[in-house]
Amino acid sequence: MTRADSAEVVVIGAGPAGASAARLLTSLGHRVTVLTRPAARPPLAESIPPSATKLLAHLGWEALVDRAGFMRSTGNTVMWGVGGGGGGGGGGQDGIRETYYADAGEGGQLGYQVDRGVLNELLLDDVRRSQCRVIDDVTVTGIHDGVVTYADGAGERTVRADWVLDCSGRGAVVGRAGWRQAIPLQRTLAIAAVWERIGSWPLPDATHTVVESHADGWAWSVPLSVTLRHVTVMIDPGLTKLGVHADLRAAYTRELSRVPGLSALTRDATLLGEPFARDASAYRCQRVCAPGVLLVGDAASFVDPLSSFGIKKALASAWLGAVVVHTCLIDAAVTEPALALFEAREAAMFDALERARVELARLALDHGTASAFWAARALPGSGDGVLPNEDLDGALLRDDPDVRTAFDELKRRQSIAFAANATFEWVQQPTVQDNRVVLESRLCLPAYPRGIRYVRSIDLAKVVDFAPKVTQVPDLYELYCRSVAPVPLADFLGVLSFLVGKRVLVFA
Repeated sequence: MTRADSAEVVVIGAGPAGASAARLLTSLGHRVTVLTRPAARPPLAESIPPSATKLLAHLGWEALVDRAGFMRSTGNTVMWGVGGGGGGGGGGQDGIRETYYADAGEGGQLGYQVDRGVLNELLLDDVRRSQCRVIDDVTVTGIHDGVVTYADGAGERTVRADWVLDCSGRGAVVGRAGWRQAIPLQRTLAIAAVWERIGSWPLPDATHTVVESHADGWAWSVPLSVTLRHVTVMIDPGLTKLGVHADLRAAYTRELSRVPGLSALTRDATLLGEPFARDASAYRCQRVCAPGVLLVGDAASFVDPLSSFGIKKALASAWLGAVVVHTCLIDAAVTEPALALFEAREAAMFDALERARVELARLALDHGTASAFWAARALPGSGDGVLPNEDLDGALLRDDPDVRTAFDELKRRQSIAFAANATFEWVQQPTVQDNRVVLESRLCLPAYPRGIRYVRSIDLAKVVDFAPKVTQVPDLYELYCRSVAPVPLADFLGVLSFLVGKRVLVFA
């Protein structure tokens, strides 16, 4: 096998997940081959929230996406439960919410409204300009022992890799080979269409994604320009029968009439082309990694589009997947904990979005007519959604009586003399530092058996290390800020009280 027939990493698929993983791995010095296939379906419009900006920057995409001219969005308009059972018209204004990113703690940043087809081409073109090898218009037919088999116009070929990243989305080569789990009773079909309106759309903010529910489904609309909008209706094909030879236009028109807000929005607009359907059913995989193989992005799981976090999830999955593979290639000894980290974070990301989906489904049940559609989606997920290195929320400590007692004791004392309690265990857990998975020490407590390292982004291990070296709380605070990073005094006092209250630090 020649060098051209081998690579350190083969990436299957070149959507946001595949392109991002390939770009980052190439920038880290690895030989990467990307296998792409032709787009078989019309592209959808999607949103990228401002919270994805750091991911875009880290992956090297921020300037590229900024220059692309995508519409910038200030937030969302949500009509949840408006109109109750969802006949045509009516509904009033009750339940309509304008949510702006600045109000949601996004620092006043703007999101992006993107055409997925344009975004995919933009990212892949940048990958082509790197040292990455891209093989277009192929169909991957199998993966076995690091050998990827694919077919092109000339026949069947193979490429050998140390690692394979399956980023091929819903059609995942590996994920569909026994790894995938459907979500029972939650089949979803998206029927989408593009609308054009001459002049402005009748909305308080025309840059917003608009979301609206009815008794047996929901719909959403994403603008691509001042004149174009995608409007999509979401149904359960098991409950809303379309028939074998369904007339999608008739089905689309019928379902759109059930969301009065979006129906009114399109009343004076022109439908461009015919509606098209996509499977939008949620799923996850029993496994998302094995030695030599990672499922990334939608190949690993697909969350209900209610979250609007599809692209952000793909970028996050690609970033961590690339970091894990990079680590395994340069330090094989860390392979097992690196894969454990990837699996845990993929599960936590899916579970967190599932909890948000359940809350919205329950809200729809509360404000509308009880229906099988929302009842199925209001069922809770099975995961715990806990990241192995999550930053413990300091707000939880304010109600802890041990912490409050320790804080009062610290205020009472004229000086401090601390010793670390040797009975507490510190365990090694994987985390990410500088594009590598490393092992770090975490404190094990009865309430936190997975181990914790940070509270309000303050390093517990550093506080425990510094505490015996000083006799005054202000000196301990100054030492931490000088040696690690400046932090708010209130947060630092809360962390110190937590360590004293849980007897990790004891008065000598």
